[in-house]
Amino acid sequence: MTSRFLELARSVVPEDLASGVADLLTKQVADERRRCVEICRSRAELWRRTPSARAAFAREEARARANEATYLADLIESDCRIAAQDGEPAN
Repeated sequence: MTSRFLELARSVVPEDLASGVADLLTKQVADERRRCVEICRSRAELWRRTPSARAAFAREEARARANEATYLADLIESDCRIAAQDGEPAN
């Protein structure tokens, strides 16, 4: 994202301003991704500890939701690593 933004921005605004905005956006996106991962992991743990799942279908639903939340957290983290491999800053 950063390199594409800089290419476009350089034609419109001074380079130092474009770089500063790109850095700020990159940091904000990284912070938001970390926050999303934390929320997903918290939700997964909540579903794993669901005490009211007495019926088999409720236990299965809680297990499925915990797995889904864990999957989403892993996906968000892996997307950060892929972006870093593609030359973007690690988020």
